Amino acid sequence: MSERPRIAFQTPDPEKDLLLEGVLTGSHPADSCKKLLDLLIKEGSLDDAVEVYCAFAKDERKDLECGQILARACAAAGDAAGAVRMYADLIRRFPAEYINYKELEKLYMRIDRPRRAIALYKGLTPDHPLKKKSYKRLTGIYWRLGDIPRAISCLRKEIDEYGVTPKLSRELGKFYLLSRHYIRAIESFQNALAGDKGDRETRVWLGVALMENGNYELAEYEFAELLKEKPGNYQSLIHMAELRIRENKLRESRELVEEVDRRYPDKSRVMVCRAEIDFLEGRFKDAARRGEAALAQTPFYYIWEQVRCHRLLKHAYRALHESKRATLHREMQEALKKCRDVFSGLIRVAELKIGSGRLDEGKEILERILDLYPGNARARVALAELFLRERNDRKAIEVAEGVLKDAPPRFTVDLFRAHAVLAEAHGRVGAREKAAHHKRQRAALRVKGRA
Repeated sequence: MSERPRIAFQTPDPEKDLLLEGVLTGSHPADSCKKLLDLLIKEGSLDDAVEVYCAFAKDERKDLECGQILARACAAAGDAAGAVRMYADLIRRFPAEYINYKELEKLYMRIDRPRRAIALYKGLTPDHPLKKKSYKRLTGIYWRLGDIPRAISCLRKEIDEYGVTPKLSRELGKFYLLSRHYIRAIESFQNALAGDKGDRETRVWLGVALMENGNYELAEYEFAELLKEKPGNYQSLIHMAELRIRENKLRESRELVEEVDRRYPDKSRVMVCRAEIDFLEGRFKDAARRGEAALAQTPFYYIWEQVRCHRLLKHAYRALHESKRATLHREMQEALKKCRDVFSGLIRVAELKIGSGRLDEGKEILERILDLYPGNARARVALAELFLRERNDRKAIEVAEGVLKDAPPRFTVDLFRAHAVLAEAHGRVGAREKAAHHKRQRAALRVKGRA
């Protein structure tokens, strides 16, 4: 047994001393450790908590919950490096516990270390108990990064090694649809239905893939069959209306849109259909006006509807000879098609535009993001950086200070960027002490966030 560590708590307390005694010499050290960690974390004594855990784990004593309590506390406090060390140690001690891998993956993605998240799963041996699950996590990571070919590759490896299921075939079909490989998408959806003929969701996706591939009669058959099973179903009706628009059967499409609106009022997708009809009938200004209204009304989690809005607006503004706006909507459409959520797609485009000096376009996308995700720290700090590039130092300071006020400590990257903005902006306006303070804070965050 190693020599007993000595811990001098920052705030002495008999209860802590008693619990520490239980950690070091008691018959139930893990229970004492959990209680002591909870107590120290609640009072903000994270350094003491780390010392206690190290004392507990010194002789290779194991307790999953103790380690997770401290790892979560480090992450919440913005100590990314400490949290990474804790989760790595937990993975070493408990190599088959999935939750530790998942939390470390999330942490790596939060601090913008996607390659380490990928390496976490790629390093698993073929006989590792989490190997199958690792393919699912890698597929999700690549999708989040917008790397659809690699997402498809991971999904296919899972199918090759562990067998095909209707759900996996459906997911593969969605990725092929995103990549515009319509024939492969159709085949994947048909394979999924061969294993589960009653899966309505897959039949909808099959209809969509057929429609995108120009197989309008087959798409109509799928949607009509779905309507037979559930007359008046919203998804089937709106897809049938969209099919009629694709076929340029505008009278029928208008009747279907009106029926959907009567049954399901105030749907943004109905407004998109009306905007598309306006466009096909040559009313480009009306199409743009309705498309913008539909975009504002569409909830952030309806990614496919937003893609359709941007596609419509791209064509409408091109017809109106507003090439800059048309290009902007084309770029947002393409970004959203590659990502698993709206935020990931749009923020990447906005930051690229700001980095390349296209500030007006970057600002417009950031405003769209903040409409969808009010108060989002990453979008706000990007806006502060934009103001800094415009040499609008007062506005940059206002926005960056708001990020520091509102963002939780675990958002280390956003806080680091906010301090960087404030250091430069305060330096420009002559507030040297404030600039020096934010430089020190930025340096401290660099150390905490280094993982």
